[in-house]
Amino acid sequence: MRSTFAGILALASLVFTSSGCLFVAGAAVAAGAIVYTGDDSIEATLDKPFDVVYDASMEELKRRGSITVQSREFGKLEADVVVPNDAHVEVGVERVGNATVKLTVKARKLAKTVPDQKTAEAIGNNIIQSVSGKK
Repeated sequence: MRSTFAGILALASLVFTSSGCLFVAGAAVAAGAIVYTGDDSIEATLDKPFDVVYDASMEELKRRGSITVQSREFGKLEADVVVPNDAHVEVGVERVGNATVKLTVKARKLAKTVPDQKTAEAIGNNIIQSVSGKK
């Protein structure tokens, strides 16, 4: 059983290394999530309650900048952040089960014209670590 899990983890590491997001993948595996990346975003499915993920997202955005849009009802947050890059960040938290949510983090810089995957990965990774008790 251990060798099967190690093999799966090694394979996942290879896949995520070639897409450039090994660190995010490692945190996601610990949280029981699957992470996908685009040119400006990450998406993860977390086995955590909506309020826990939403609150962790809000705290992470407050720590990095100022929140400009906040709607718990719609699971939406937007912020202008300065760390690691000056960027506009959109976070979505969507219920997909009783205690499962989909987290989406999208970041763009230069007046929202240029994708900023580095910022999306950094913020998404910190949210995942926070809800996993690793932060």
